[in-house]
Amino acid sequence: MTNAQMQDLKAGRLTNREIYGILEGMSLKPKLRSQALMEEQLIKALLTEKRKARD
Repeated sequence: MTNAQMQDLKAGRLTNREIYGILEGMSLKPKLRSQALMEEQLIKALLTEKRKARD
């Protein structure tokens, strides 16, 4: 995940489709496991936040 993508994600500027695309791309790239887990947890938390805000 690039820094720009991370900033957009934190600011809520990404659509769910873009977020799931990033998750899929992350699974294809070898990365430090701890960094990948941290990013995945952040993404899941933001998706949950979006769902709660929508309800």
